[in-house]
Amino acid sequence: MKRSRPRIALLFDSLSSEYAVQLRRAVERSATARNVDLMVVMGQCVGARLASQGAQNRIYELISPECVDGVIVVSGTLGHYCGPEGLLALCKSYAPLPVCSLGVALNGIPSFVVDNANGMEMGTAHLIEEHKCSRIVFFAGPHSSEESNQRLAGFRAAHAKSGLAVNDQLIVYGNFTRTAGIDGMRGLLARREAFDAVVAANDNTALGCLEALDEAGIHVPRDVMVCGFDDINSAHFARPTLSTLRQPMWWMGERAVDSILKQLAGEKVPLLSAGPVEFVRRESCGCGYQVALTVHPSGEELPSLRDVIRKYKTEIGKAIASSVSVPNDALGNWPAMLLDALDQELQGVDGRFTATFEELLHRAQSAGASLDEFQRVVSVLRTEFRRVRVQNQEEAHRIERIWHGARVLVGAASIRLLGRQKLLETQASTSLARVGERLAATLSLTLLKEALVDDLPELDIHRAAVSLYTGPRSRELKSLVLMANGREIEPPEAAFSERQLAPPVAFDTGAPDSTIVLPITFEAEVLGVAVLGSGALATSYEAVRQQIGSAVKGAMLHHEMVRQVAMRERLEHERVSEEARVAAQIQTSMNPVVMEVAGLELAAVMLPTAEAGGDYYDVIPMQTGAWLAIGDVTGHGLAAGLVMLMVQSMIAALARSEPEPQPSEVVSVVGDALWDNVRGRLKRDDHATLTVFRYQGDGCFRFAGAHEDIVVWRKATGHCETIPTPGFWVGALPSVRRMTTDSTLKLEPGDAMLLYTDGVTEPRNAHKEQFSLERLVHLVELHGHERAATLCERIVQAVQSWSASLDDDVTLLVVRYVGESRSLAPKG
Repeated sequence: MKRSRPRIALLFDSLSSEYAVQLRRAVERSATARNVDLMVVMGQCVGARLASQGAQNRIYELISPECVDGVIVVSGTLGHYCGPEGLLALCKSYAPLPVCSLGVALNGIPSFVVDNANGMEMGTAHLIEEHKCSRIVFFAGPHSSEESNQRLAGFRAAHAKSGLAVNDQLIVYGNFTRTAGIDGMRGLLARREAFDAVVAANDNTALGCLEALDEAGIHVPRDVMVCGFDDINSAHFARPTLSTLRQPMWWMGERAVDSILKQLAGEKVPLLSAGPVEFVRRESCGCGYQVALTVHPSGEELPSLRDVIRKYKTEIGKAIASSVSVPNDALGNWPAMLLDALDQELQGVDGRFTATFEELLHRAQSAGASLDEFQRVVSVLRTEFRRVRVQNQEEAHRIERIWHGARVLVGAASIRLLGRQKLLETQASTSLARVGERLAATLSLTLLKEALVDDLPELDIHRAAVSLYTGPRSRELKSLVLMANGREIEPPEAAFSERQLAPPVAFDTGAPDSTIVLPITFEAEVLGVAVLGSGALATSYEAVRQQIGSAVKGAMLHHEMVRQVAMRERLEHERVSEEARVAAQIQTSMNPVVMEVAGLELAAVMLPTAEAGGDYYDVIPMQTGAWLAIGDVTGHGLAAGLVMLMVQSMIAALARSEPEPQPSEVVSVVGDALWDNVRGRLKRDDHATLTVFRYQGDGCFRFAGAHEDIVVWRKATGHCETIPTPGFWVGALPSVRRMTTDSTLKLEPGDAMLLYTDGVTEPRNAHKEQFSLERLVHLVELHGHERAATLCERIVQAVQSWSASLDDDVTLLVVRYVGESRSLAPKG
């Protein structure tokens, strides 16, 4: 499909760094001026080592003649890890498309570079020659970064020309980030290396050094001087302001776009062009905004300051134009306009210069110029006008008031700009949080689509095409969201080639425009491509990319989960049914066969439910008295039944050991063994409540271990007591010995003791009310005088009537002390 105008791809590893923001603005401006669409493609550094970064870099492979007519590669940042060889391979992969490289010279590829070596040599020489620095630290980028290595070469050259040796102990490598500057400087200070200046391979690193030096109480520039490279916006507003080497961003943007267009037209273009680097003196090297321009003789005497404008207008205009880094055509002939306004002000038109200067600041801000550079404009004007002697002293006083007012205007405009930027960042952060919360809650692609259509405009993204791969190894995309002017467009039904990036309608705009192309990934998985309008803050795009990737992956996982659940429901039902049958068989088969103990009337019931299997009770008659136990294993099913079987086997063995142990010893041994078996061998985290009783006759019981409260019905009063069971769950800790102690309980003839599991007290009725211990106690008080078996039956009937369906096993053991002369076995 033929495009209405050329479309150029600009390959970046980041959109949010200040370097990226300034360079992208320069290329966008040049593209728009030349009726070209720009597609800003964001991945990661070529050769990045993390799998997630490699997934994002798949986006570079999709750039082809199907979606663009030429490619600009920002080699200066993309090549930190791969070096020139990797960058060259990337550029050649786009043949036959015209390609150019920004920042690194590549063999056979039209390249636009800054004079890194000479620029850094100039900045370093300034510190050596003008400030007499002799022990200068160099903060480099990665070892494989061509730009960093060129700047390091310039650093070494400045030393060599001054007869100074470079101390390799003062070369610190990093990754061009502020964090690298902070960490590197902290390490340098910890080594107690002596130094009097710092030169960094880029501004972000230099700003990190400033932060670490301030943290250490080292004053800049009095104690240490600092210089950076790039002249990003933050350099203007640092404390102190950062001296730096300014890259010719506008020059690179214009040359890159022109190179692609000339190649498309079949013209030959130079393979290497180097842009000039300017040293910007600011506070961090002790120079502030020094002005050394002289366009006319010092001490010249003229009748009026207006004569200065008439005589030297062209020269002064060129001087102030060179003070501001803005494209020549962005603000028109603003120096002439400003000098004409000053002439009218001096002629008597009050406020003309102030109004013109204020309008100029507004236009400069819109063009992307740094407003603080206009302080230098004021300094140049003031310096030049003060070189003239005029007889009219009132005129001299008046122009000083004009300069003062101009400085106030620059300060106020800078504050307004910073405030607006902060407000926009705060609003974007709030909006991103809201969008992130909503996207995180979308559990289907349909809901995700609705959320994106509703929420992207809130981030000033009014045009979007979000497309997902049709399968794990597919080369085709299918539209999920298609939006223009903040309104949804019906996406095409058919899938399309991944090299198209989006349906053609996504790029249809009436005027030259810029779009942002992002890979949709989750960790190392490539899910799709997002093509978004360029109206949002640069910092928003990476956050949105991650949010969309996480939401898409979440929706896919949810869909797969639903599918898996649906597929396995039948198998799971069959498995659970069989497991429950086996678990119930284990439970019931291990119930005590003999329940005759001298002096006691015993009755018990166990009702296993469909998915349970962890309840346990036991009666082990001995020559004197008996051992009783009751417990409940966490979890359900076969695993719980197996744990219960372990508990029963161990207690049965311990009860018959010599010498006879105390209940607390039995519980402690069971707890130790359960921890080893369940945690160590079965690799499960099950544990159990367990109380063990030793009845030795005469109505006396010793017991230990934590389970449900014991309910004791007293014949003498007809009321119940509830007795807590101190201790801790067995198997939940490596040992419960320190928490397990023996307690005693005595029943008088006719008294009854009720042992039970939570399947008795916790069933709920239709109103979600539990049966509860209180209701159980009330029931026992009503029927405590009845036989043990009858009391069991009444409790079971009451529980079953209370709840329509029981979700847990119901286990009861009623023990009545009848005296040592007789014992009663359970009926039936």
